[in-house]
Amino acid sequence: MRKIQVFHGEGYISLDYQEQTGHIYRREGLQIVREDVQVEKDEPLKLELAAFIESARRGLAPVVSGQQGVDALQLAIQITEKIASGKFS
Repeated sequence: MRKIQVFHGEGYISLDYQEQTGHIYRREGLQIVREDVQVEKDEPLKLELAAFIESARRGLAPVVSGQQGVDALQLAIQITEKIASGKFS
């Protein structure tokens, strides 16, 4: 299962990365309304690699810089370490 749900004051957004679907659930009076989110279905890794190859071919800056990649990896490591330690402050 590869899903994420993001909650906010009036409802939540549900994304299923495996099925590549998304829904917004919100309250309207006493009802819960579901709205489908348009998702362009494709393989994320294939799209990332194609974008990288295209930027290299054309001499363009990549969509995500090397520094942004390093920053994202460091953040992921910090999150993983906090989860493992049980300390969330």
